[in-house]
Amino acid sequence: MRVLYPVMVTTFIGLTGLVIGYMRHIRKIHSMENAYRYVERNNRGPDDLNIVTDQHAEAILIAIANELMAKFKTLEESYFLNEKDRESYYALWSHQIKTPITSLKLLLEEMHDEDDFWQGVIKCWKRY
Repeated sequence: MRVLYPVMVTTFIGLTGLVIGYMRHIRKIHSMENAYRYVERNNRGPDDLNIVTDQHAEAILIAIANELMAKFKTLEESYFLNEKDRESYYALWSHQIKTPITSLKLLLEEMHDEDDFWQGVIKCWKRY
């Protein structure tokens, strides 16, 4: 009886996973079939294509270039802001790490006796 329960639970979980995987697979097949039907319905031959003039193509390329330049500037500003934040974070982190190390170093320099050292460490920890 002890072995039967884990086997049943494992079988249930496995079958549930198989059913979910099968349902996802069927959904993917249906979406691919719909996409194929859409392409077949809207397939145009070369006669149906709109002819674009050189001036029109140039205007489109200039608009795309301007849009890309604006996105680049936005990304560049974002990068520099993130870089500045990262530098300030590491500067603060470095300061926070160096402070207790320096205080322990000073404590070690002041105390020569081992008992005094441990009492000083305990006092230092009690302050924090």
